[in-house]
Amino acid sequence: MPVDTRSICSLPKIRAWPAVSLALLAASLVLGVVVTAADALSARDDAVSAGLHALDSGWVHAAVSIVTVGFSSVTGLAVLCVWAAALVLRGRRLAALATVLTVGVGWACVMVLKYVFDRPRPPFDAADGPSYPSGHTALAVSLVFAAFFLARRTDRRDTIATAGVLLVLLVMFARVIAGAHYLTDTVGAVFAASAAIVAFCGIWNAAIPLVLRRHPALAGPGEAVAPRPPRPIPPVPDETAAAGRRPPKVLGGAMPAVDEDAAAAAPARDRRAV
Repeated sequence: MPVDTRSICSLPKIRAWPAVSLALLAASLVLGVVVTAADALSARDDAVSAGLHALDSGWVHAAVSIVTVGFSSVTGLAVLCVWAAALVLRGRRLAALATVLTVGVGWACVMVLKYVFDRPRPPFDAADGPSYPSGHTALAVSLVFAAFFLARRTDRRDTIATAGVLLVLLVMFARVIAGAHYLTDTVGAVFAASAAIVAFCGIWNAAIPLVLRRHPALAGPGEAVAPRPPRPIPPVPDETAAAGRRPPKVLGGAMPAVDEDAAAAAPARDRRAV
């Protein structure tokens, strides 16, 4: 039985996902070390952030404020809960679980790195807490990944992918314009969140078949789960073919030929002797 197209039993299979995940995480870590230790890059970061923050007025300020509230921690949790509840009500429990974990893994990875680097915010008093990487950007990246995973088998996948990239860029620049982050904070968040989600895809694809075999009720009625392929059955020897096989050879050489005339005359010789 094939897997239903609405099912999310498996996430995208990424070749060499451990290497891809480690490369993205390494890029985020290296960038974090550089921006917190190299004065030259920090000065450049300050200049870019100050230039973009100068745009924070009028309708730009209004749009930036909407993005700031829309991708805050409270709003993000509320959106995720409503999204997961809607999937569960549609009978897609497995999709709801995958969505929650996708967003949670990408978001949590960035929040941990925040306190690892503990980079001060830009000098604009726009936000509190560590600056690198950007939590708002990480939430946007994680939500876009989750939406793409749900729509990757539909005709809307390209539309969602394009809109998702534009949304992430909007959030990145909105946070810099608001004066809450440096531009490198947002870039590091994209690397870190993507690294965590790529690793999660590989782990999910390896673990979910085992979980479903033990707990098949985890998949909702709106989802189809591919059954475990049956074990191959060894072929049974055909008796007819076995009967028609040639006799095996005798060890040490071929079987001696039988003289049919001598075999027919043997019973007659035995009777005369009697």
